[in-house]
Amino acid sequence: MVAAVSNSNSFFPQRVEFQKTLHTQDRKTQSVAKVIFDQFRQIWAYVGKLILLTKQVLKIILNSCKSCGGKIKPALVRMKIFSFATLPLNAESAVKEGVKVGRSAKLQDYEGAALSSLSIALLAGDAVDSAVTFTEGVLELASLPAVEWMGKVGLPLAFGLSTLGIFTRSYGIWRIQSFQRDFDADPLLKEPYKVENHALIEKTLRQKLEKHLGITAKEMKEIEEKSLKEKNPLEAQLRSMKALEARKENILGRVTSSKVASQMKELRQILNAKSLITPQVKSALDLASNIRTTSFRSTMIKAAGIAANVITLIGLSLFFFTAAPYVPFIFLAVAMVVRIGILIYEESYKEKGLLDVDFTPKAPVSVEMQKLA
Repeated sequence: MVAAVSNSNSFFPQRVEFQKTLHTQDRKTQSVAKVIFDQFRQIWAYVGKLILLTKQVLKIILNSCKSCGGKIKPALVRMKIFSFATLPLNAESAVKEGVKVGRSAKLQDYEGAALSSLSIALLAGDAVDSAVTFTEGVLELASLPAVEWMGKVGLPLAFGLSTLGIFTRSYGIWRIQSFQRDFDADPLLKEPYKVENHALIEKTLRQKLEKHLGITAKEMKEIEEKSLKEKNPLEAQLRSMKALEARKENILGRVTSSKVASQMKELRQILNAKSLITPQVKSALDLASNIRTTSFRSTMIKAAGIAANVITLIGLSLFFFTAAPYVPFIFLAVAMVVRIGILIYEESYKEKGLLDVDFTPKAPVSVEMQKLA
């Protein structure tokens, strides 16, 4: 019996070590899977849009040259199958937005929670559109009859996604511009450094930081007054200060971009010192300039996204008003070129995540089927 206990004890550390090894291997597998998935997302951002652009070009040719349908129609049907690739990407993005909803609600950033919920709705709409397109492609390849209701959801979805895209990006531009105007309001932050302005520049920068990432004197007074009503005023005060700073950080990253939020944190590190020497103030001024530039770039990206949505809406509307069947597809192709240009521009400046939601309404299934019939 003693020998059995001894053997059990001697084996236990080996079992623990084995479990640790399995856990480590599992984490490595998850890490590798994440890297592969992220690479797939980055590649598909281009490939998916190039496929959609190719589809629009082929439809332009098809509707301009009726005798070309023999080769183009089968290619268009096969291209629908690629729509399936967007479904796991939409699902992952929806999960991330769901996390943002919970975090924003916890921080009492209800605007952020509402916008993330809208993003989930956009992703769901795009997922339905992709699933319908994929299913239509499978049915056509299998020579099976089309499902009637699927041919009716494409157009409303395309109009809805484009309209909501215009709304979300327009609101995003307004929020970014509000932030940028605050930095542009002080000429000192746009002028070269002068020794005589050192103290005033430092004070201005601290005020900007307190407003967007810290706690202003007014906010501090309100926190102190509310804390006095609690059983432990000091603990309540510290808790409220921490919550407010976390809320502001969440709002800053949402309203501007992850790049601007990172630059503001760098500015906070510089301003942590009680008094700044000349090189520190110059670095802070450079950061303020970079923040304005990054905010402007974010605005341009969102404006380009709005332009793509507007062009898409014009193209969709022309299905009802133009006698030339190829004209709507020209607009849809131009919209796709704009979206690809956005990706290239964004990649060139190494600023990921400046767009709220990357959704691309495809040609309406119902109209597409009518034109290809």
